[in-house]
Parts: sequence; structure tokens; C-alpha cells
Amino acid sequence: MIRATAFVHLIPDAVPARVDELIDAASRTAEATDAIAADASRVTTNAFRAGDVMLLGAFSDQPALEHTLGSAHVTGVLRPLLAELAAHVEVVHYGQGATTIRQPGLTDGIHRSLLIHVHPDTDPCSSDGSSASSPRCRTTSTRSAILHSAGST
Repeated sequence: MIRATAFVHLIPDAVPARVDELIDAASRTAEATDAIAADASRVTTNAFRAGDVMLLGAFSDQPALEHTLGSAHVTGVLRPLLAELAAHVEVVHYGQGATTIRQPGLTDGIHRSLLIHVHPDTDPCSSDGSSASSPRCRTTSTRSAILHSAGST
């Protein structure tokens, strides 16, 4: 499964009703495309540098993600709204490993995301002097490979 998280930083004079349209359209993405799930919401006021709107998506595989990105819903509805409302958008795609849902019936929960940009030339073992063969370095390298997929649009 591929997950996508995007943080939309709105232009200062974004019309609130249009922002609501963006959130509604993004939330309907799964109905209109190959996405397994999609959601959107305003971020909380205490979120640090997380933009104004968070978009979430889940896709069965890379072809499903690519098909969704090229769909009429994304190209004809979402992208024009983003072009009108967004100062910039930060996006990350990542493969999701096994998960455990502790409370499957939970509603109105909180989705937390930590996006960290790691410069592609960064040696994942250089910050603490670990050797490349240490278990700590291998763990860091795995996380670093995931983090390197972060990008901006």
C-alpha cells in the first residue's frame, strides 16, 4: 500500500468557501478514482509549520497512485483548486508497513504526521559516528530511505 500525505499552505487571501470546496473535493477522491481512501481537513492551530489543510490518500500500489494523479477528478477539480488557493504544497509518498489498529471503532481521532526532509547526500550514520555495520546505522538507513521520498510540488 502507498500512502500520501500533503500539507497545503494557503495564500493569505484564500476565500474560506473555496477552501471548503477543496476539502470536500479531496475527501471525495476515493469515490472518483482508484484511491482506497482519501480524506482532508484543516490542520489544528497548534500544528507547527504544517500548513493550513492536510490531504491524505491511500493507494493499492504505484500504478493506482499514478492513475489517480492523472484522473479527471485530480486534473480537472483538485489541481485547479490548489492552483487558486495554495502558496505551496508539501507532499510525501511512502510505503506503509504492517499496522495494528488498536481501536477499530474509534471516530473523530487525530491523525499525526511528522515529515522530515533529509538532504539526499546525507550519510545516515554520520551524525553519531556509528559504523555502517552497526544495527543502529541500519535502522537509520531504513528510515532515511523512506524520508528521502519527501518532495514538494
